[in-house]
Amino acid sequence: MLLIVYFGLGDFLQAKPLQASLNIVGGLLIVWLGIYMFRSRTAIISGRSKGLHHSAFLLGILTTVFNPAFLPWWLTIGSMFVMQFRQFGATGLLALILAAEIPNLLWYPAASFLAYKTGGSSRGLAIQQWLFIICSLFLAGFGLWFIISGIQTAVD
Repeated sequence: MLLIVYFGLGDFLQAKPLQASLNIVGGLLIVWLGIYMFRSRTAIISGRSKGLHHSAFLLGILTTVFNPAFLPWWLTIGSMFVMQFRQFGATGLLALILAAEIPNLLWYPAASFLAYKTGGSSRGLAIQQWLFIICSLFLAGFGLWFIISGIQTAVD
Protein backbone atom coordinates (compact mmCIF):
# COMPACT_ATOMS: atom_id res chain seq x y z
CA MET A 1 0.00 0.00 0.00
CA LEU A 2 2.86 2.34 0.83
CA LEU A 3 4.31 1.86 -2.65
CA ILE A 4 0.94 2.37 -4.36
CA VAL A 5 0.56 5.72 -2.63
CA TYR A 6 4.19 6.64 -3.31
CA PHE A 7 4.20 5.78 -7.02
CA GLY A 8 0.77 6.92 -8.14
CA LEU A 9 -1.94 7.88 -5.76
CA GLY A 10 0.41 10.40 -4.17
CA ASP A 11 0.18 12.78 -7.15
CA PHE A 12 -3.57 12.95 -6.66
CA LEU A 13 -3.07 13.71 -2.98
CA GLN A 14 -0.93 16.83 -3.65
CA ALA A 15 -3.90 19.23 -3.71
CA LYS A 16 -3.77 21.45 -0.60
CA PRO A 17 -7.51 21.21 0.21
CA LEU A 18 -7.27 17.41 0.02
CA GLN A 19 -4.12 17.39 2.16
CA ALA A 20 -5.79 19.59 4.77
CA SER A 21 -8.89 17.36 4.77
CA LEU A 22 -6.83 14.18 5.04
CA ASN A 23 -4.80 15.64 7.92
CA ILE A 24 -7.91 16.70 9.82
CA VAL A 25 -9.88 13.49 9.18
CA GLY A 26 -6.82 11.33 9.87
CA GLY A 27 -6.07 13.32 13.02
CA LEU A 28 -9.62 12.90 14.26
CA LEU A 29 -9.36 9.16 13.60
CA ILE A 30 -6.11 8.93 15.57
CA VAL A 31 -7.52 10.95 18.47
CA TRP A 32 -10.61 8.72 18.51
CA LEU A 33 -8.39 5.59 18.51
CA GLY A 34 -6.36 7.01 21.41
CA ILE A 35 -9.49 7.77 23.43
CA TYR A 36 -10.99 4.36 22.60
CA MET A 37 -7.75 2.64 23.63
CA PHE A 38 -7.66 4.57 26.90
CA ARG A 39 -11.29 3.88 27.75
CA SER A 40 -11.18 0.16 26.89
CA ARG A 41 -7.78 -0.66 28.43
CA THR A 42 -9.17 -2.42 31.53
CA ALA A 43 -11.62 -4.56 29.56
CA ILE A 44 -8.93 -5.55 27.07
CA ILE A 45 -6.41 -6.49 29.75
CA SER A 46 -8.82 -8.41 31.96
CA GLY A 47 -10.64 -10.17 29.11
CA ARG A 48 -7.54 -11.66 27.50
CA SER A 49 -7.82 -15.19 26.22
CA LYS A 50 -5.12 -17.57 27.48
CA GLY A 51 -5.07 -19.84 24.44
CA LEU A 52 -5.24 -19.47 20.68
CA HIS A 53 -7.12 -21.90 18.45
CA HIS A 54 -4.92 -20.98 15.45
CA SER A 55 -1.32 -19.86 15.03
CA ALA A 56 -0.59 -16.29 16.09
CA PHE A 57 1.10 -15.70 12.73
CA LEU A 58 -2.04 -16.69 10.78
CA LEU A 59 -4.25 -14.64 13.09
CA GLY A 60 -1.97 -11.64 12.58
CA ILE A 61 -2.25 -11.91 8.79
CA LEU A 62 -6.03 -12.33 8.90
CA THR A 63 -6.44 -9.42 11.32
CA THR A 64 -4.43 -7.15 9.02
CA VAL A 65 -6.16 -8.23 5.80
CA PHE A 66 -9.69 -7.96 7.20
CA ASN A 67 -9.12 -4.91 9.38
CA PRO A 68 -11.85 -2.41 8.36
CA ALA A 69 -9.54 0.47 9.28
CA PHE A 70 -6.75 -0.64 6.90
CA LEU A 71 -7.88 1.26 3.78
CA PRO A 72 -9.15 4.36 5.61
CA TRP A 73 -5.83 4.52 7.47
CA TRP A 74 -3.85 4.41 4.23
CA LEU A 75 -6.13 6.94 2.55
CA THR A 76 -5.75 9.37 5.46
CA ILE A 77 -2.86 8.94 7.88
CA GLY A 78 -0.65 6.65 5.80
CA SER A 79 -0.92 8.84 2.72
CA MET A 80 0.12 11.88 4.75
CA PHE A 81 3.26 10.08 5.89
CA VAL A 82 4.07 9.06 2.33
CA MET A 83 3.50 12.56 0.98
CA GLN A 84 5.70 14.14 3.64
CA PHE A 85 8.54 11.71 2.93
CA ARG A 86 8.04 11.73 -0.86
CA GLN A 87 9.65 15.13 -1.24
CA PHE A 88 13.00 13.46 -0.46
CA GLY A 89 12.76 10.95 -3.34
CA ALA A 90 14.02 7.39 -3.00
CA THR A 91 15.91 8.32 0.17
CA GLY A 92 12.63 9.52 1.70
CA LEU A 93 10.88 6.31 0.67
CA LEU A 94 13.61 4.22 2.27
CA ALA A 95 13.53 6.38 5.41
CA LEU A 96 9.73 5.97 5.65
CA ILE A 97 9.92 2.21 5.23
CA LEU A 98 12.62 1.99 7.90
CA ALA A 99 10.76 4.40 10.19
CA ALA A 100 7.59 2.33 9.83
CA GLU A 101 9.07 -1.15 10.05
CA ILE A 102 11.96 -0.95 12.52
CA PRO A 103 9.69 0.15 15.40
CA ASN A 104 7.33 -2.72 14.51
CA LEU A 105 10.20 -5.20 14.51
CA LEU A 106 11.29 -3.92 17.93
CA TRP A 107 7.92 -3.18 19.56
CA TYR A 108 5.92 -6.31 18.79
CA PRO A 109 8.46 -8.83 20.12
CA ALA A 110 9.15 -6.64 23.17
CA ALA A 111 5.44 -6.18 23.92
CA SER A 112 4.77 -9.89 23.41
CA PHE A 113 7.64 -10.85 25.69
CA LEU A 114 6.56 -8.37 28.36
CA ALA A 115 2.93 -9.55 28.20
CA TYR A 116 4.05 -13.19 28.37
CA LYS A 117 6.40 -12.65 31.32
CA THR A 118 4.05 -10.45 33.33
CA GLY A 119 0.73 -11.96 32.22
CA GLY A 120 -0.99 -13.20 35.34
CA SER A 121 0.63 -11.20 38.11
CA SER A 122 -0.96 -8.06 39.53
CA ARG A 123 2.32 -6.23 38.87
CA GLY A 124 2.18 -7.37 35.23
CA LEU A 125 -1.40 -6.18 34.86
CA ALA A 126 -0.39 -2.79 36.28
CA ILE A 127 2.47 -2.57 33.76
CA GLN A 128 0.08 -3.42 30.93
CA GLN A 129 -2.38 -0.83 32.24
CA TRP A 130 0.34 1.85 32.18
CA LEU A 131 1.47 0.81 28.69
CA PHE A 132 -2.09 1.28 27.45
CA ILE A 133 -2.30 4.69 29.12
CA ILE A 134 1.03 5.91 27.74
CA CYS A 135 0.35 4.60 24.22
CA SER A 136 -3.16 6.05 24.12
CA LEU A 137 -1.88 9.47 25.21
CA PHE A 138 0.84 9.40 22.53
CA LEU A 139 -1.77 8.38 19.96
CA ALA A 140 -4.13 11.21 20.91
CA GLY A 141 -1.25 13.71 20.92
CA PHE A 142 -0.11 12.55 17.50
CA GLY A 143 -3.68 12.93 16.23
CA LEU A 144 -3.83 16.49 17.55
CA TRP A 145 -0.58 17.23 15.70
CA PHE A 146 -2.21 16.02 12.44
CA ILE A 147 -5.31 18.14 13.06
CA ILE A 148 -3.19 21.25 13.70
CA SER A 149 -1.14 20.52 10.56
CA GLY A 150 -4.35 20.20 8.56
CA ILE A 151 -5.69 23.49 9.85
CA GLN A 152 -2.37 25.20 9.06
CA THR A 153 -2.42 23.72 5.53
CA ALA A 154 -5.98 24.96 5.02
CA VAL A 155 -5.10 28.49 6.22
CA ASP A 156 -1.92 28.78 4.08
